Amino acid sequence: MTIAFNGVDQYLQLTQNTQTSTRKPNENYIFGTFQTNNSFSPKPIDKVLGVTPKISMIRVLFKRLNKEQIYGVNTSRNLPKNAKFKDDSLGNPKLTWNLFDFTSGTHKLPEGYELKNDILGFTHVVREGTKSWYLKENKLQNEINNA
Repeated sequence: MTIAFNGVDQYLQLTQNTQTSTRKPNENYIFGTFQTNNSFSPKPIDKVLGVTPKISMIRVLFKRLNKEQIYGVNTSRNLPKNAKFKDDSLGNPKLTWNLFDFTSGTHKLPEGYELKNDILGFTHVVREGTKSWYLKENKLQNEINNA
C-alpha cells in the first residue's frame, strides 16, 4: 500500500540507504501534485485605449455584450467586422449583426451615442449621459477613469 499512496520514489527512499540515495524527498507523491492556491486575484483589465474588442456573433445577435466589450466599444468608438450600427425606422442607431458585409450601416459609433446595458443585461445604443431606472451605470468605465 505504501507504493500505491506514496509513489515509487518514496518507496525506494524508504528501502535504500539515505546516505547513498541522491533522490530528493517528496512530501506526498499523489497529493503533492495538487497544489492549492488560496489567494484569489481578479482578471486584469486591459487599459489599452483605441483597440476594438472581439465580440462573438452570438453576443451581437442577442445584444448581450459584457462590461469589458462595452467599455472597449465606447473608448475606441468602433465595432468589429461582425457587427454594425444601423438606423431604425425612427432614425435612431441600433446594434445589428453583419454577415459578409451585406448589412448596411457603419462600424463607427455615431457621435453623441454610447452603449449601455439594462438591468436584464441587454445592450442598448443610447445618447451619452442618458440615465434611466432600467439602464445600468458603466461602473467599469468609472473605475478606470478614477484610477
